[in-house]
Amino acid sequence: MVIGVCGYGYTGSGALLDLFREYKNFSQCPFDDVEIMLTYYPDGLESLAYNLYEAPSRFMSSDIAIYRFERFMYQYARSSKVVKAATHGKIPEITEEFLKNITDIEWSGSWLFDFYQKQETNIGWFMSRAFRTIQRILEKKGMYIPLNQRNMRLAVDEERFYKEARAYIGKIIDVMYPDKHSRVILNQPFAANFPTKSFVFFDDPRAIIVDRDPRDVYILSKRAVKSRSEWIPTDDVNKFIKYYRWMHSHFDKEIQNENVVIVNYEDLIFNSELVIEDIEKIIGELGEKNGERHFFPEVSINNTQLFKKYPEYITDISVIERELPEYLYDFSDKQTPKFDTETF
Repeated sequence: MVIGVCGYGYTGSGALLDLFREYKNFSQCPFDDVEIMLTYYPDGLESLAYNLYEAPSRFMSSDIAIYRFERFMYQYARSSKVVKAATHGKIPEITEEFLKNITDIEWSGSWLFDFYQKQETNIGWFMSRAFRTIQRILEKKGMYIPLNQRNMRLAVDEERFYKEARAYIGKIIDVMYPDKHSRVILNQPFAANFPTKSFVFFDDPRAIIVDRDPRDVYILSKRAVKSRSEWIPTDDVNKFIKYYRWMHSHFDKEIQNENVVIVNYEDLIFNSELVIEDIEKIIGELGEKNGERHFFPEVSINNTQLFKKYPEYITDISVIERELPEYLYDFSDKQTPKFDTETF
């Protein structure tokens, strides 16, 4: 079973990962920063499948989708020392094997895409034009010299693709957890707003989505962790509201899936037993604890109700309360933190 702990960005999924670390019957990556977002990232497996089989455009979509997936995985593999350590440097090798297994037709060639790529810089524009001119001159003389060629590929067999894609993800998990338990915890393997679209790439998947009061997400992104959350719009509170609402637009659909559970970060802090009961409904009993402590709700409480800590944003908070009432957490009977400790 693959259990994905997922969030929207600063919604508190890390606290749930800490809770899982206190139990014996799970395999969990020792590196906190390793996020397995290989399926739903642009140019990841979902993009690859879409271009290969859902909306193929002649040879073009397959060729470029495979090309971009290969580049994406290369960049992911070298994105940090932590990722390289967690995967033991095996991702390029596993990816090469996967692409070999799904490729039905392979040849050396090029097309307009390659010239567009090279024309992104002035030097590239000049070189591509020069190569094209040289080729045309030689063709008039009955000669041909291959220039700008690369490996082009088509993947035709859809059934084999999904089989190999599941095996591919499985091999990456295997190198991360050589002595893995039957239940494996992954960090962010599914998109929090639509996790089930990635389930096809995993064996026996479960998704736990951690959500958080939008008022605190806004304060976190605008003030507390601004340099790490520039992808969240906070320059205008109305933009944030539209962003937050759109990100949650699949909630009704996802909550009906028996392998998906949505929990609140606040409940995890104030009522962890209730959260555990909800989680156990889809993954089974958590089992015996290992005697180690990683989850400290008495500390994490200081990361709740942050909107009370920054009164200068009271106007923005009032707008969020008016526009997103269905997502607000009821703190009326909860302890107000002292805000003396922060663990963002």
